[in-house]
Amino acid sequence: MWSMPVDVPAKLRRTAAALGCGSAEELCERFRSVNLTTECRPERLRAWLRGRKIPRSARFFADWAGVIGLSRPGAWIAECSLEAFVDELSMLHGERATQSPVRAVAGHITTHPLSPLRSSDSLCGSFACYSHSWSPEHRGQVIRGTLRIHPGNEDELRAAYSETLLGDTIQMVGTVETTAGTVHMLLREPVSGLPVFVAMILPPPPVGVLCGIMAGPCFVVDHSLPTGTRLVAVRVADGRRLDSSNRYLPMGSAEFATDLESLGLPIDQALNLGNLISAFLRTGPDQVDPQDLVPFEKVLAASPQLEDSPEKSASISIRKPTQERSAKATRPVS
Repeated sequence: MWSMPVDVPAKLRRTAAALGCGSAEELCERFRSVNLTTECRPERLRAWLRGRKIPRSARFFADWAGVIGLSRPGAWIAECSLEAFVDELSMLHGERATQSPVRAVAGHITTHPLSPLRSSDSLCGSFACYSHSWSPEHRGQVIRGTLRIHPGNEDELRAAYSETLLGDTIQMVGTVETTAGTVHMLLREPVSGLPVFVAMILPPPPVGVLCGIMAGPCFVVDHSLPTGTRLVAVRVADGRRLDSSNRYLPMGSAEFATDLESLGLPIDQALNLGNLISAFLRTGPDQVDPQDLVPFEKVLAASPQLEDSPEKSASISIRKPTQERSAKATRPVS
């Protein structure tokens, strides 16, 4: 038996993408189709996807091999590199195993006719995103991600945001709402359900850049680490280059300018935007560690807790009218 399975969260996400599963429940159903008593259950699967727990059962990995149609033993999935696993998925399931699910979700946004009169319509398109890295191991660096906004059903707008963390692509999808001059997005990683909230200023059309706040749990730590950061999204041409260039960047206007120029922006515009992005991201991120809670808990633990007594409250409410009547009875009549 292996000592430590390799890159399980990333391999599970790639499996979900290759099989077209949009939720933990859908992926678990694939495992159940192979083994009705499989150990892959939604809550357990979400814990594996978040890296909180690591499956070690040979039976689970055997089920996994059956789910993807692999002729190799389940132990190979546990021990192989992520690159080797993706290569095997590609041979079994074609391009879908390597294509970014974000592109599939976003679709061909340019094929939808949109009215240029509304700011919400002019949001549709592809954006290169810059925000502070949330991982303590990459403190001081910037995450270059991708945001796509596209029409959904009826008047609904949908968004898909992706980042590449430690060699693995994380995708989050959800709805877009515009209200009070603000763009709001509640995005979730489809399989694990991990949420990210984005709020940005809604500029007048045409929308070329968005600035705001992104908040959620840090994805690459093994404990709770709520995080918030500033976010800049610059409209760029869509294409594979946009997805493949998601990465960590050093903090610096020159790095931002070079990245934007590689995505098709004129060099003068890229230089100016690089300076502005660097200034906008001057502070951050803001994080809350579990240790920040400890002093508050100690203060409360050292003090007696006040408890409301229903009997005491009732007696006070009954006694008060009696006291008032008593005072009126003894008051002299003028």
